[in-house]
Amino acid sequence: MKNHYNFVSKYYDRLSTAVFSNDIQIIQDWLIQHLPAEGNLLILGGGTGRILPQIYQQSPNLNISFLEASSEMIELAKKYSPAQQNVKWIHSDRWEEYIDQHTYIYAAFFLDCLTEDEINTLIPNKGEQVWYVADFDPRNFKSVVQRIKIMMSIIFFKVFGHHSLWSLPDAFGILQRKGYKPLKSNRLKSQYVFSQILKTPSH
Repeated sequence: MKNHYNFVSKYYDRLSTAVFSNDIQIIQDWLIQHLPAEGNLLILGGGTGRILPQIYQQSPNLNISFLEASSEMIELAKKYSPAQQNVKWIHSDRWEEYIDQHTYIYAAFFLDCLTEDEINTLIPNKGEQVWYVADFDPRNFKSVVQRIKIMMSIIFFKVFGHHSLWSLPDAFGILQRKGYKPLKSNRLKSQYVFSQILKTPSH
């Protein structure tokens, strides 16, 4: 997966807005409003970093590890990040190496790049973490148009980003089955764009 998204990095934000309107940004705005004031936050697959100014405005004292597999995405994210923001830039696709080192995990439209087996392996079975997750929820497609949008996106990223999947994983279902406790949830009017703040199982 490393650097597979370099080609689309400059167009990523515009493409996501063109296909999904402002839903992706709106659902992340909600997540960011609930971030802690301080602590260690790992951003998984941070993309272009468009969220970084909002995170700084909400929680300027957070220590952020920005983990991204695309070197071009990281360069774009550096331009978005306020100069005073404490960010460690990590160019890697070995996500599991960093998860245990952080208390707070931010995974917005990241888990949909993984297979369900990969998600199962990646997500800890227990611990003292809070996960901030936003993604498409395949359990709540309400129209043919929604399905077409998702399939168009998958085909695009398969062609230009070497995306390996033909369908969305049930990430929220996996979190539920692993015993994660939802603390807050938000579902947009479109129904299939969903976010949850979850605590890892303590047993």
